[in-house]
Amino acid sequence: MGASLSEIAEVLANQHLPRNRLRVLDIGSQNLCAADEDGIVAFIRSRNDIYDSADLARYAQMLSLGSTMDAAIGGLNGAWLGDLLERAGIDYLAFDIFDGYRTVIFDLNTLNLPVEHRSAFDLVLNCGTTEHVLNQYNAFRVIHDAARSGGLMYHMLPMTGYLDHGYFNYQPRLFFELAHANAYELIDMKFCGPGGKESIVEKFVQNSNYSKFVRNPQAMASTWLNHSIPTGGLSVLLRKTVDQPFRASIETSTTAGAVQEDVQTAYGPRAILAKFSKSNNASAKSAREHLIDKERALVERLDDPRLRAEEIMAAYYEHQKLTPFLPFSLALERRSLQLYLEADNSREDLRLQLESVEKRILGAAPLMKVPPSTGAAVSVTYDGFERTLRDTLPSDPMEQLTTLRAAYALYHARNRAAEFPADLEYAALSLALKKTPDDPDMKVRLGKVLSKLTVSLHLRPR
Repeated sequence: MGASLSEIAEVLANQHLPRNRLRVLDIGSQNLCAADEDGIVAFIRSRNDIYDSADLARYAQMLSLGSTMDAAIGGLNGAWLGDLLERAGIDYLAFDIFDGYRTVIFDLNTLNLPVEHRSAFDLVLNCGTTEHVLNQYNAFRVIHDAARSGGLMYHMLPMTGYLDHGYFNYQPRLFFELAHANAYELIDMKFCGPGGKESIVEKFVQNSNYSKFVRNPQAMASTWLNHSIPTGGLSVLLRKTVDQPFRASIETSTTAGAVQEDVQTAYGPRAILAKFSKSNNASAKSAREHLIDKERALVERLDDPRLRAEEIMAAYYEHQKLTPFLPFSLALERRSLQLYLEADNSREDLRLQLESVEKRILGAAPLMKVPPSTGAAVSVTYDGFERTLRDTLPSDPMEQLTTLRAAYALYHARNRAAEFPADLEYAALSLALKKTPDDPDMKVRLGKVLSKLTVSLHLRPR
C-alpha cells in the first residue's frame, strides 16, 4: 500500500521513540506516496539538518516526483521510504521477498526472526504488507519479536474494499485482542477513508480469472450491479510493554459454549511452525545464488545456435522450485518459445504465448515503443559510450530522444537493458512522456528509474 510522509512523521514523533539512534524495521520495503518537496525538506531538516540546501532541494524534487500517485496506474513507486529515513539520520532495515532499499530477503510465511534482530528495533512498520502473507501467525510473531520492550509497532492495513488485493482485510477486533494476549499498549487507532467505490461485478463476476468458476454469472451480475464497496484502511499503533514470547489471540465472540482452557493455551508460543535451521537457510541461499548464475549464463547464450529449449526449461523448473515468488527471465522465456516453434510451427498456442511475452518485454522496456530514427544513423557504440554521450547530446529535445533511444536499443538487444545508465534512461523517459503522456508503461518504468536515482544522489554537508 505504500506509506505517506505525514503518517510516518506522526508515528516518529511519538513520545516513546528516541530522537537519536532510532532503529526502524520495515516489514515489506515500502515506497513513499504523495510527498511534496517542502515536506521532504522540512522532515529531513527537523531530524538531520546537515545538508547543502541546493543538494537537498534537488533530492526532494526527485523524491517527490517518484512518490507521485497517478490516476491511471496508482503510485509510480519511484521513492524508497528507507532512503528518506536514512537521510533523516534514522537506522533502517527492511524484510521482503524482493530486492529493495536496505532489504534482507525474508519469507514471512516460514522463517523465524534471526537472533541478531530480536528485540532490536524501536519501531516496526507494517504499511500494507501482511495482507499478502498467508501465514498471519508467523508474520505477527516476527513483528513482535523484532520490537524491543517499550518499542512501537505500526500497522497501516486494508479494512474494507481493496478487492482482489492480497489475501486479507483486517478487523479492529484483531488488534484489540492481540494487545490483550501480549500486554501491548494500544496507543492509537484510526479509520482511513472511505475512498473510491469498487464493484464485485467488475472485480470478480466479469474477471476472466474468476468468471468461469462463478455459478450463474448473469444472476450474480444482476444481484451485485448496483452495490459497491468503499475502500478503507485501518491504522493501529501498539507499544510492546513486556519482553515475552508472542502469543496468538483466539476469536471467541461467536462460540456457543465456554472455550476450554487447553484450547486457549494451545495458541501460546509453542504453537509455531517447525523452525528452519541455519544450515538449511545457508543451503537454500547457496542454491538460489547458483540458480541466478545459471540463468545469467543462459541469457549470455541467447544467440548461441547450440542452445536448446530443454536447457531453458530445466532452468525454469528449478527457478519455480527455489524462487517461485520471483519472475523468470522474459528473454529466456521468449527464446524457449521461439525454439519450440522452430521445431513445430503448427503450435498456435505457443505462438499466442510468444505474442504475450513480447508485449510484456515491451512493457518492461517502454523506450522501445519510441520509433527508431528514419534519418541518419545515430553514432553510438555499446561499450563505454555513456562516458561521452552525456556531453554530446543534441540540443533539440526530439533529437536527444532519438539518440538516447538508439543507445538504449543497443543494451536492450543484448538483454542488458537493466544496466543502461539510470540518468540517461530518466532523461529519455521524460522526453518520451511529453509525446505520450498517458502511456502507463512509461510511467511505471519512470518510477523504477527514479527509485535508483534518488538513492544514488549524494548530499553534501553545509
